[in-house]
Amino acid sequence: MSIVTNTNFAASMAGYNLERTNQNLLRSLNRLSSGLRINSSSDDAGGLAVSMKLSAAIRRSKAVEANVANSISFLQTQDGIMSSADKVVSRLSTLATLALDATKNASDVTNYDAEFQSLQQQLAQFSSEKFNGISLFIPESSTTTAASAIATKLTMVTSENAAQTTEISVHPINTDPWLNMLINGFVSFADPSDSTRRIFVPNSPQDINGYLETGETFDLDQTTTITQNWSDTFSLPAGHLSRSATIPAHNYIDGSGNTIAAAIAVTVPVAISSPATPPLTSLGGNNYSITTSPYVSTATYRDLAENLRSGTYVDPLHAGTTSTSSLTVQYTPSPATYTRPEDASTGAITLDNPSDTTTETLTLEPWTGNAIASSAANVSNSTLTSSSAEEFGVVARMAIQSLANMRAQNGAEQSQLHFSKDVLAGNQISLESAVSRIMDVDVASESTQLARFSILQQAGIAMSAQANQSAQSLLKLLEQN
Repeated sequence: MSIVTNTNFAASMAGYNLERTNQNLLRSLNRLSSGLRINSSSDDAGGLAVSMKLSAAIRRSKAVEANVANSISFLQTQDGIMSSADKVVSRLSTLATLALDATKNASDVTNYDAEFQSLQQQLAQFSSEKFNGISLFIPESSTTTAASAIATKLTMVTSENAAQTTEISVHPINTDPWLNMLINGFVSFADPSDSTRRIFVPNSPQDINGYLETGETFDLDQTTTITQNWSDTFSLPAGHLSRSATIPAHNYIDGSGNTIAAAIAVTVPVAISSPATPPLTSLGGNNYSITTSPYVSTATYRDLAENLRSGTYVDPLHAGTTSTSSLTVQYTPSPATYTRPEDASTGAITLDNPSDTTTETLTLEPWTGNAIASSAANVSNSTLTSSSAEEFGVVARMAIQSLANMRAQNGAEQSQLHFSKDVLAGNQISLESAVSRIMDVDVASESTQLARFSILQQAGIAMSAQANQSAQSLLKLLEQN
C-alpha cells in the first residue's frame, strides 16, 4: 500500500466502521430502553405490518369480550325477573286452588279475587322491564299480532371478526298465551272432537289461536265434523198393511195351503219392502221409524269461542231443527204367489196399489257427544270466582310450565355465552403472545449486543485516532530530505 498525503484511507475506514457501530449501539439502546424490538418501520417492515393487524384483533377481542359480559348481565337480569314472575304465578295458582274450597263462602272468594287481581297487575308490569333501555321481554301489544310473529331474539357477536354470533331471547313473558290468560282472561270449552280435552282461547290482545290443556296450539279456524241423524217415528194406517189383488176367476191355493174360491179381487196381507233411502225399521205392529243419512255440521271453533265470549251462545249443531223428506213405501204381497189345484200351475200375486208416497217431518237429534253449551265455563274475564277457579288453576299450571321453559332457555344461553367468553379470553392470550414475539425485545440477547457494540465503539475510536496519527510519519521522511 502506497503512503500518500492527500488521502487517509485508514482513517476513512475506521470512521466508517465507527459510524456503523454507533448506529447499532443506538439501536440496541433504543430497544432496551423501549422494550420493543421494532421501534420504527425500518426495523422490521413485514413484522410491523403483521403486529398491527394482530394488535387491532386484540383490541376488538377485548371489546367483544366486554359485549359478551354485558349480554350475560342482560340474561341474569332477565332471569331474576322471571324468578319473581314464577313466585307471582305460583301464588295465583294457590289462590285458584283455595277458591275451589267448598267451605269458603262468597265473601272469602271475593277476598281471594282481590289479591288475585293485584297479582295480575304485578305480573303485567314485568313485560315493561328494561336493561339499559333494551326491553327484557316482548311488550304486550294492543293488536292481535301473534307473539311468535314478533322478533324474539337479539343477535350478539361472539368473535373479534364478527364471524360467530349467538342469539339471546327476549321472552314473551306476558304475550305467552298462558301467562296472558292469567292477566286478561279467556274463554274455554270442551273440544267437540275429544271430550277429554278443553280448548282455551285467550282474550285480546292475544286472541289468535286456541290452546289445548297440553299447551298444543289449536287452529280455531279449522272446522269440525260432527255426525247427527235426522229421524222420525210414524205409524202406517191399518189399511196400508193389506192390499187388493186381482187374480184369475178360479180356485187357487195360497202359500199356507188354504183353498180360496175364485174371485175378481181379494185382500192380501202385505209386507213392507224397505226403500233404499231411507231405510225403515219396524217398531212392532204398524209402527216404524226412519233415519236419514248422517248430517255433518261444519261450525268453526272461532265462531263458538266468539259466541261464548259475547254471551250470545247459539248451538252450532242446531239440535231439534226439523226437515222434511219425501218417502215412498213399497209393499210386497204375502204370500206373493198362488197355485191352481186344477193343473198345479203357479202365478204371481200383483197388488193393485203396491206403494204409497208420503212426506215425513224429520227432527235433527241432539249430538250424543260432549255437550258444548253446558261445558263452557263462565271465564270470559279475568275475575277469580268459584266457577272459574278450576280452569284458572289449569291456566296457572301451564303458565308455570311456560316460565320454566323460558328460564331453561335463559340458563342455556348464559352457559353458551360463558363459554364464548372463555374462548375470547384464550384467543386474546394467544394473539398477545404472537404480537410479543414480533414486537418485544429479547433483553438478554440485546444486552449482549449492547456490550459488543460498546466495545466496538471504543475500539473504533481508538483506531480512528491511530489512523489520524499515521500521517505524522510522513513528516519524518520530509525532514530527512
